[in-house]
Amino acid sequence: MKTIARKYLSAKLKAELKALEAMPDSAVDKSEMPPITDWNGAICGAFYKPLDKAQQ
Repeated sequence: MKTIARKYLSAKLKAELKALEAMPDSAVDKSEMPPITDWNGAICGAFYKPLDKAQQ
């Protein structure tokens, strides 16, 4: 979790995220998340912005 985002989270939410981070992936309940089976209309690289040569 990035430090910038942490200052906007409540203490309760920070504690929940820390507990989730400590859990193994197999213990996290993902039953409410339906699998994505239809990728029609998906756009590849929509948020990709290459760095300028001066910024590298």
